[in-house]
Amino acid sequence: MFLDKIIPERFHRKNVVCGIELSLINDTVSGNYIVLRRRKNKLELIESGIFSSIEGLAQKIQKNKIPACLTVTGKEILTKKILISNNEDNPDEIVSTTFPGIEIDKFFIQFVKQENGTALITFCRKELIDSVIQSLTSRKIEVCEVLLGIPPILRIQALWGNFSKIQASNMKIELRNNCIDEISDSIDEKIPALQFGQLTIKPEDVLSFSSSFGYLTGTKCEYNINSSLNKWINKHTDKNKITFLVSALIVMAFLLATLNAITFSIFFEKNSKIEQEISYYQSKYEKVNKIIKEYSQKKKLVENAGILEKCRFSEYADKIAISVPSGIHITEMLFDPEENKDEEDSLVKFTQKQILIRGKSNRSMEVNEWLNVIKKMEFVKEASLEKFNNTNTENLPNYEILINTL
Repeated sequence: MFLDKIIPERFHRKNVVCGIELSLINDTVSGNYIVLRRRKNKLELIESGIFSSIEGLAQKIQKNKIPACLTVTGKEILTKKILISNNEDNPDEIVSTTFPGIEIDKFFIQFVKQENGTALITFCRKELIDSVIQSLTSRKIEVCEVLLGIPPILRIQALWGNFSKIQASNMKIELRNNCIDEISDSIDEKIPALQFGQLTIKPEDVLSFSSSFGYLTGTKCEYNINSSLNKWINKHTDKNKITFLVSALIVMAFLLATLNAITFSIFFEKNSKIEQEISYYQSKYEKVNKIIKEYSQKKKLVENAGILEKCRFSEYADKIAISVPSGIHITEMLFDPEENKDEEDSLVKFTQKQILIRGKSNRSMEVNEWLNVIKKMEFVKEASLEKFNNTNTENLPNYEILINTL
C-alpha cells in the first residue's frame, strides 16, 4: 500500500498492548492477561492478572483502551506436527496436501515452520473464534491479533537459551535443537521460569507474554492459511496508519500556519507588490474567462448544428442498398443534402436527417414498390417520391426519392 511507504513500520503498532491467553474448556472461559509497554528499546510490565469471564477481562483492560493480542487455547484447539522438505515453501499447499479431507473454509488454521524441517499446524473452528471475538468487541475491546494454541511461543525463541523444557500455563513444552518437539497437558514445577532482562515471566504468563512481545517487536513466526486470521491485524494496522497520518497532517497544518504567520509578519512591506500582481493576474483571468465563454458559445453552436451527433448513415446506406430491386439503379445517395439557396446567399446550408436518392429506372411500379419497402424501415420517419420521368434522356437520373430519418 501507499501508506506503508510513507509511514514507518514502528507506527503501525501502539507502544502498549495487552497479551491475553484465553482458555476454552467445557464452554467456560478463563485465562490470564499481561500488559506490556515498549519504551525505546525496553519493555515494561505494567500489569498482569487472571480472569474467569469475558466480563471480568473487559473490566480490567477496557478502561485503558489498549489493543489486545489474543491467544486461544483449550481442547478445541488442535495442533499437529508434520515433516516438510526444504523445497516445500507454500504453507497453503502443504496444508491442503497433508489434510486433503478437511474443509479449510470452516477452520482458522495457523502454520508455523521450524528450523529442524518440521512444521506445527493448529486448527480451530471459525464459529468458535468468531464467537469469542464478538464477545470481546461487543465490550469495546479492540482485538489486534489472534493466535492459536502453543506454537506462537516461538515468537520468544530468542529467550529460551539452553532450556530443554518450558512450562506455559498447564502445558509442558519439550524442546530439541531450539525447536518445539512435543507438547503435553501436564505441569512440571521443576521447570525454571523464563527471564527477559529484569522481568521474570511466570508460567501462566508465557503465552500472553509471547503474543504481546511479538506485537511490540514486530516478531512473527506464524502464517495464516487463506489469510483468514489476518483481518484483525490488518484492521488494527490500518487504523494506526490513519491515526498517524491524521496526527501528522495536524502537526503539518500547525507548522504551516505558524510559518505563514511568521512569513506574513516579515514580508508585510511587500504587500503592495503582491496586490499589483493580483491586479495583473485578475486581468488575465478576465481574458481567460472571455475566451472560455466564446469557446462555450461556439461549441454550443456546433452542437446545435448536429455535427457532433452520432452518425449511422453507413448503416442506413447498407440497408437501402440491400433492398434495391434488380430493375432499379442508384446513381447518387446524398446524406444531409444541400438546401436550395438564393444566388445572393453565399452560405451553404444542409438539411439534417435527410437522405436523397437519385437513379435510373423505366419501371414506375417497381419504384413505387421499392418506396413502400423503404417506408417500412425502422430508421425512416417519412419517404416520398419527389420526381419520376418516363423519358430518360442522355442517361440522366429520372427519379428522386427523399427520406426523412428519425
